[in-house]
Amino acid sequence: MTDQLSKRAKEIARRLGGIGGHAGQIAQAVGVFAPLGWAMCGRWHVAGTLRVLEMAENGAQPTELDTALADLWNMENGAWMRNAAAPMRAWANDHLPLKKLLWERATVIERAVAYHQDGSYDAAIPMLLAQIDGLSFDLSGKSFFSSGNTEPFVDDETLAGLEDNLPVVRSVFSAPVRASGMHGLVSRHGVMHGRDLAYPSRENSTKTIVLVVALAEYWPPAARRSSVAHRRQHETEVAGATTFDELGRLVDDRQIPEVRRAAYDIATAYGNAIRMAAQHVFDLETEIAAASQRHGLDLDRFTKDRDRTGWWWAYRVPARQVLGYASRPSTSTERRWPDVWRWDAQDSPSGPPWQSPQGWRPDDQAPRSPNWEWELI
Repeated sequence: MTDQLSKRAKEIARRLGGIGGHAGQIAQAVGVFAPLGWAMCGRWHVAGTLRVLEMAENGAQPTELDTALADLWNMENGAWMRNAAAPMRAWANDHLPLKKLLWERATVIERAVAYHQDGSYDAAIPMLLAQIDGLSFDLSGKSFFSSGNTEPFVDDETLAGLEDNLPVVRSVFSAPVRASGMHGLVSRHGVMHGRDLAYPSRENSTKTIVLVVALAEYWPPAARRSSVAHRRQHETEVAGATTFDELGRLVDDRQIPEVRRAAYDIATAYGNAIRMAAQHVFDLETEIAAASQRHGLDLDRFTKDRDRTGWWWAYRVPARQVLGYASRPSTSTERRWPDVWRWDAQDSPSGPPWQSPQGWRPDDQAPRSPNWEWELI
C-alpha cells in the first residue's frame, strides 16, 4: 500500500469507525470508483463494495464496474437508494420556509427514484440533476456543477467529504459536452442541454441517485448555516411588528420556535421521569436551564414553579407575548402520558391550571392556541 493510500485508509477509519481492516480496501475503492462518477459515502454496502473492488483488481473494465456497482445499489443497497432524500427532511429546522422547500425537493427526488425503479431513466436523471442544482442554490447560492462554485466539497468528518471523492465525482458530472451525439455520459451539461442522446441508462441513473445520497451526507452543515442565516434575516424583518398573520400568530415570532422546542425537551424529560420512576428524578429548574442554553433563550425571561400536583413555567418572548406550559401526572383513564396545558396571552398566568384554570388551554382541546401550533409541512 502506498503512503498516500495508507494515509487515506487511516483517515477513513477515523471518519467511519467500526470497519476495522476494511479501511484500506475502502480507501482503494474511493480511488477506483470516484473517477467513474460513483460518490462514496457512509451508506455504501461494505461487502458489496469489496466484491466490486476485487473485480477491479482482477482487471474488470469500467463498463463492467459500472454494471456491478449499479447492481450493488439496486439490490444490497436498495433501501438506501429508495430513501436517498430522507435525511433532507431533518434539515433546516431553524427556518420553516426553507424546510418546506427541502421537503418538496425530497418529494421530487423520491418521485425520480420511483421513475428509476420503473426503468424510466430518461425521466429520472434530469429530475435528479435539477434537484441537486436546486439544493445547491438553496444552500450555497451556486450550482453544484458550475465551475464558478468554489466550494471545495471537502470536510473533516464524512466519507463523502474526502478530498478525492466528491470533488472528483463533481468533475465527472460537470464535464462539458460540446457536440450532440450518442455519448452515454453522466454529464449534467450533456443531459440538461440536450447534447447527449444516449444518457438514459441504469448505470447513469444509479450514479445520480448515489450522488444524492453522498450529498445528503455532506450537506447538513450547509443546511444548518443557511437555515440560521434565513431565520436571522427573517427576525430582523419582523422585529417590532405588532400584527398577526392569517392564523392569528404573532408576525414578530422571535424566540417562539425556540420556546416550542424547549417545551418539547422539558416535557420529554418529565415523561421519562414518570416512566422510569425512581431511576430518573425530574428537576424543573435544571431542565429549564438546560433547554434555555440549548435553544438560545434568556433564562431571566422564564418564570417557573411547582407544587405537589405538578409544575408550570412561562416565558415572555420579545414581542411581549407570554407562552406557558403546565403538566402533572395523567388523570385520564384513556391515556398514559401526562396532563398538559398551554398558555398564550399578553399577561403571565396567575397560577397553575389546576388552581387557576382561566387562560390555560388543555392539550386535549384542539386546535392549540395560534402561537403554540406548529405549522404542518
